[in-house]
Amino acid sequence: MTLRHIRIFVTVYQCESITKAAEKLHLAQPSVSLAISELEEYYGLRLFDRMSRRIYVTEAGQQFYHYALHISSLFDEMEKGMKKSGSTGTLKIGAGITIGTSLLPELLIRFRQKHPDFKISALIKNYSAIEEALLTNEIDFALIEGSPSSSQFIEIPFMKDRLCLVCGASHP
Repeated sequence: MTLRHIRIFVTVYQCESITKAAEKLHLAQPSVSLAISELEEYYGLRLFDRMSRRIYVTEAGQQFYHYALHISSLFDEMEKGMKKSGSTGTLKIGAGITIGTSLLPELLIRFRQKHPDFKISALIKNYSAIEEALLTNEIDFALIEGSPSSSQFIEIPFMKDRLCLVCGASHP
């Protein structure tokens, strides 16, 4: 017996028709009939009486419906909760001092606009402190200038920087 069987049963019960349930579920009518038959065989009882091309729920079917509806709604609640939990949480980011003071504030503003439910925790320190925070799992990732000193990290360039020397036109 699977969640699919339960969902099919609930739909048949609510539609009071295997044909209507099949249409609602976008399944072939024989597939719906087979799922109901499999449930009845598995539990060794009749969930529906079939008379004159109609179905009537039995007392066992009534009892099964309440369990099935509860299981189905609990599963739906779990799905929503788990999917939502993937879109919330705390983003723990580290950054070197230069990036943390000049670039990170704008990046975090844009991130917050797209993901308002996330909490953001930023650690702005020198690179050795950022590396230690990564190693001890205090932060999820870091934005740094240059390459990491440890081979334990994966480096993904995210922008190019251009540095220029600026001086007066008459300077030697």
